[in-house]
Amino acid sequence: MENDELKALLNENSSQTLKELTGQLGVNESTVSRHLKAMKKIQKEEKWL
Repeated sequence: MENDELKALLNENSSQTLKELTGQLGVNESTVSRHLKAMKKIQKEEKWL
């Protein structure tokens, strides 16, 4: 998984849950969580910032 893929999904819909993101990317939650952390993304009020 590349950060660009994750970034594109978040740009489309920043209110997706971690579970929704993992389903679309075909990886486990810890992988997506690590990438989000590396991108300095946090979820606030149901949106990734």
